[in-house]
Amino acid sequence: MRGIALALAAAGALLVAGCGGSDEREQVSQFVKDANAIQERSGPAFDRANRAYVSFSKGELSTASAKTQLAAAEQAMRRTRDDIAALDPPSQAKELQRRLVVLYDADAALAHESTLLAAFVPASATAMKPLPAIGRRLTRGLRSARTAPQQMAALRAYASSVRKVIRRLQPLKPPPLLLERHHGQVEHLTQVRALALRLVHALGHQDSPAVARLLLRFRKLNSESISAPLPPGALAAYNRRYLGVRRALQAVERERARLERTLR
Repeated sequence: MRGIALALAAAGALLVAGCGGSDEREQVSQFVKDANAIQERSGPAFDRANRAYVSFSKGELSTASAKTQLAAAEQAMRRTRDDIAALDPPSQAKELQRRLVVLYDADAALAHESTLLAAFVPASATAMKPLPAIGRRLTRGLRSARTAPQQMAALRAYASSVRKVIRRLQPLKPPPLLLERHHGQVEHLTQVRALALRLVHALGHQDSPAVARLLLRFRKLNSESISAPLPPGALAAYNRRYLGVRRALQAVERERARLERTLR
């Protein structure tokens, strides 16, 4: 999705370990060294994930590569989170550990959303690709029909084809950003198909007023765009998740600075 940034914000080196000093400082220093070593191992995965997401958003990365690279980055973040959570820091560093865990939780959640996005966008596009041709076939079928049974056959074929598209769309797992739009697309196609079948029923019963009424609704519904822009609420929610990662990183930095001042 163009214009959507991926906020994988790994914390940098936490603080410079002091030389000598009290047991308290040495214990904090050891925790910091351990946490830094864990983060350094995940650094390349963060870099690869950000590069992969930028390339994918520009259409420069294949779907398979994007899914593989983003999923690998997500797994690396979760491992980093678990490894930091497994450390046993002294009491003075427990808050720093907690904030690091929160940061990696937020990063992993956003990375998971990006992994879903990399899988969903091309799958959704593929599922919906037949729709223009389905519409053209219906138009040709209705124009060439000379009898009600022929019109009914064209509408049944249309409803059957739309049903196949719906069945391809329904199992897909959209990221939160695209959830509302995906559901709207499925609902739109479901309504179009239902109207086509109601037209078949009205034609079969030679109910001219119902045919005229349903045809107007059918044409109106078909004229509406199925590729609606992202709802403002979805973008706002994504931005909040993005900012949540940035705030988590800032919280780590504040605690790092506080701890460093305390142990001078």
